[in-house]
Amino acid sequence: MCSYHTFFPVTKRFVQTACCTQYACCTGIITSGICGRQSVIVMLYRGFINLKKAFLLVLAVTFILILILNTWSQFAVVAKRRNFVLNKERMLPFAQASNSMTVHTSDNIGYTEDMFIANMAERMQQRKAQLKQACESLGLHEDEKRLLRINFSKEYKFAYCYIPKVGTTHMKGVLMELNGHTNWTPDDVHILTAKRYLFKGENLPESFRNFIKLIVVRHPYERIISSYNDKVANPQEKKFIERSGMILEKYGNQSRQREKRKVPTFEEFIDYLVDGNNQDVTSGVENHWNSFNSICQPCAIDYDVIAHLETIDDDSRYLLRLIGAPKHIQYSKGYGVSGKSKTAQKNLMASYLRKLDILKRQKLYQAFEADFLLFNYSPDVQL
Repeated sequence: MCSYHTFFPVTKRFVQTACCTQYACCTGIITSGICGRQSVIVMLYRGFINLKKAFLLVLAVTFILILILNTWSQFAVVAKRRNFVLNKERMLPFAQASNSMTVHTSDNIGYTEDMFIANMAERMQQRKAQLKQACESLGLHEDEKRLLRINFSKEYKFAYCYIPKVGTTHMKGVLMELNGHTNWTPDDVHILTAKRYLFKGENLPESFRNFIKLIVVRHPYERIISSYNDKVANPQEKKFIERSGMILEKYGNQSRQREKRKVPTFEEFIDYLVDGNNQDVTSGVENHWNSFNSICQPCAIDYDVIAHLETIDDDSRYLLRLIGAPKHIQYSKGYGVSGKSKTAQKNLMASYLRKLDILKRQKLYQAFEADFLLFNYSPDVQL
């Protein structure tokens, strides 16, 4: 009977006690040493169990805290973006007016040049307010340093941050005329302005602070399509021929490559744009498809004139009046929406975007989301 109890496990107090008591009763010897050793084992076991429980409790609490902090962080981001969208919706009537309103010409009876200037100044204030609000909501920092390329005219105190595929050739032509060159051609205007009237650097020179500063933008999708057609589908310069070949080799479908194509499709070009591993897309290496924000730092530089290609006739006229340019110097007429129907523009965008699946369109928007929000363009295109 006693030996049976001595083999009981010692992990329970009542078993330990029974074992020691029975063993002592049956043998008649002092068992304090044996029972003491069993008590130490039980205490160590209990200590281990309690330590294990405490560790698991700390681990669980830590996990819950991390989960709460992560959820709160996500909620804060969503709330911030929702706040911006709501504010944008409240400003929409004004922003739409600034993008699409037609400013009457001085040919209209009773409409003076002073009234035109006043209306255009209001449009620019609306665009600047939209830009400032978007910069704050997107968290784009004013002190972020990027390489700037600024064309300028010292005589007219005019500085122009140019973005390729946004009517740049014509605006550079205006700048050439401001600098006294009347016989420029589209082929040489980029070379001449780069040689004689170009500043490159991270910070705007102090001498430019009191210049009238211009940025010209257009619908991001239109610009991407224009860049594809001009620099990828029909490349003329060596660097674009090489870039086009690289895109085809890396992103081209193998079955399509067997068709002996020499240029990528629009879908393959978009695959290249949305691939986060392509540094040249966002680093400033290739400005024909870098974002507006990457090229001209609109959150850091206070542009006096924010022109849209869709309203370039009025916007450029206002700019030239602002800097006091001679009346014979004008931006090419009909380059914006006023010279091309909005329906035709939308149909062109739709014909290209229709080639992309939903996921690819979403990635394309995300890659250029800041451009849409900063300058109040809508990504919605009727397909």
